[in-house]
Amino acid sequence: MNKRIIIMNDILELKTIKESIMKVKSNLEYDINKEESLTLLNDTLTKLKYMTFDFSKDVRNKKIEEFSHFLFDKFTEMTNFSHTIEVFQEDYSDVIPKENMKQYIDEFVRDNKYNSDLTFDDFMNNKILELKAETVFNYESEIASKLIDILNSPTIPQDIRNTYDMLVAENDGNKNLDMWDLLDFAGYNGPEIDWHDFIGIYDINIMFATENEKNLDMGSIYGMTYIEDVPDDIAEHEFMEDNFKKKCDNALTYLLHTQGYTLADFYKVLYKNEKADNFLDSVKAEFYNCTSFMRELTILTVLDRDNIEDFVDGINNSDKNLLFKAYSTVGLYNEWQGSGGPFEITLDKDFEIPTSMIRNIQFEHIHDKNINNGYTVDDVYSFASSSWCDNMEITDADNSKIISEDYSDAFKILCEAKEEYLEEQEQIKNRFDYEFGD
Repeated sequence: MNKRIIIMNDILELKTIKESIMKVKSNLEYDINKEESLTLLNDTLTKLKYMTFDFSKDVRNKKIEEFSHFLFDKFTEMTNFSHTIEVFQEDYSDVIPKENMKQYIDEFVRDNKYNSDLTFDDFMNNKILELKAETVFNYESEIASKLIDILNSPTIPQDIRNTYDMLVAENDGNKNLDMWDLLDFAGYNGPEIDWHDFIGIYDINIMFATENEKNLDMGSIYGMTYIEDVPDDIAEHEFMEDNFKKKCDNALTYLLHTQGYTLADFYKVLYKNEKADNFLDSVKAEFYNCTSFMRELTILTVLDRDNIEDFVDGINNSDKNLLFKAYSTVGLYNEWQGSGGPFEITLDKDFEIPTSMIRNIQFEHIHDKNINNGYTVDDVYSFASSSWCDNMEITDADNSKIISEDYSDAFKILCEAKEEYLEEQEQIKNRFDYEFGD
């Protein structure tokens, strides 16, 4: 309904009221229809009451709107048109410590299982707001104080001053308007936080494993090459082959397959000493230099403000892969005992692996093995800082280029290696008997 129609309706309403009053006056003068006159008078007064109320309400709303516009303009000048309070890193002490960052990631991964709509961006905004709550409140108080000073200034328009006095009078006798009401009138949109400003550079170690590998107590990589497990009796080979294939389902064979090799290719280098390229030779050297039964594929990388959000959101997303550049530091490691290979596996090309295969994430330089689930790589090796570098991207999962194998050829080579091993042992025994026997 437009303003002109509203005015016309008000005029007609006033005309009706005037006619009613004239009728009441006439009736009272001639002392007739007193009961009807009183009813009519009561109805007329009620109409006047509501018209007055509506008029007062409209006037009040208009004054408050003008008051709000006035504060809005002043607040705009203070906040560069954003109507927010920007919270940023003030000094290096504002950078989130690595201990806290690890706990935040663990907490998010846990919470995300129960609330899949939760994003790391929302999670971290809330965390920073909690950490900087006092700072934000101080900023808000400072802005509110400046607005109050403006409102108490003798130079402000009298209408604005009158409206302010009215609102203060309605505020339970307080001398000034409530801070939050004042900021609301000014159009305050809340604090603006870019949590990325509070992120440091964190050296991390990512350990990978398959479900079978975890179920076999992280002994699969060692177990798939343990020739002593191969039975002498050929009748037992079928059972052992099935068991062998379960052990072959591990992160190292996944690495072999993504680089374009089979486990059989690796065994030819490991057991038959066939000539190989840098990658297979480096895996062989890594394997022989890692003496632990428990071992896991481990890659060194960094988290920073540019990759941490995608990385953490990808942890719970089975459709995401981690892509590591070919220059990455890769090795076999035992975090529980603090041992491993030399971390000198040389990749032929970039390496992609599903985020679902992440078994553990260690933050370096946290000297609490309970937090990191064991000893960190740097605890053991004291590598140069360049070993942890910007080498990781988060990509959509694509496993179309991964080689597959049924491990039958690998098992055959393992059995041949067992036969050669037994022959060598027999030769050693015979030599010993010859030299030291009776």
